[in-house]
Amino acid sequence: MYTLSVHNQQEIGDGHEAAAADLLTARRFLFVEELASRWGVSVRTIRERLQMKAFPVVPLRGIDRKLRFSLADVEAYERREPR
Repeated sequence: MYTLSVHNQQEIGDGHEAAAADLLTARRFLFVEELASRWGVSVRTIRERLQMKAFPVVPLRGIDRKLRFSLADVEAYERREPR
């Protein structure tokens, strides 16, 4: 199973840990599913909070319908730093 998550890059297996780290370095955003997993909430909860305008991180504008969040904004929020 190939999972790209910021929390646990070791899930990739088959000796691809370095490749995953390089990909995450190049890709400076999280998909909504990755953010939900990272924060231990459901994707539905994130979508509901966004709809209520009560979510602490503003999503990035995407080229498709998939929600993305800036990794820098997420990390700043986790450190409680203003962005």
